[in-house]
Amino acid sequence: MKLSPQDAALHVELGRAYENYSIDDLALEQFTRAMNLDPDSLDALQGLTRLARRHPEQLVDLAPVARAFAEHHSGDAATLSTVGSVLDDTGDLAAAEKLYRAALELEPRAAWLHNNLGFNLLLQGRLADAAAALRRSLDLNRASTIARNNLGVALARQGDRQAALRVFEETDSDRAAAHRSEEHTSELQS
Repeated sequence: MKLSPQDAALHVELGRAYENYSIDDLALEQFTRAMNLDPDSLDALQGLTRLARRHPEQLVDLAPVARAFAEHHSGDAATLSTVGSVLDDTGDLAAAEKLYRAALELEPRAAWLHNNLGFNLLLQGRLADAAAALRRSLDLNRASTIARNNLGVALARQGDRQAALRVFEETDSDRAAAHRSEEHTSELQS
């Protein structure tokens, strides 16, 4: 670091190291330095995003930075999705949805983007749309446990408990775990 104090990538790496040891204040400092040195660093933005998820009070400060970042990187699906996730966390679900849809225009066969859109739609309570996006994610990547679980939640919230149970059973979990997942879904509704 002493030899290259202006190297944003080194600050990102140091931030990750602090993050791995849960020294979040120092990680925040390093990711912020990296963003100041290289405003185009997606790695720094992703680091700040991970920290903000653990410290939600930081989301308010991160949201405008993330929005500006997306405006300058509108041709990059990973950036749009990262910023979409920040907006999901701040509750700006409609703006996040637009970013996910823009990312999907760039990479229509990216299963993870369909999952992110589906999760956003789930948060909005648009359950049928969420289920469709999550099914598309699974069409593209049958092995995605996250998309499968999100689909199960969407179906359970729609009231189709049997379909939700079938989706949960398709994972590597046993039937009892599928029932526990369905019960957890019920708790989320109330």
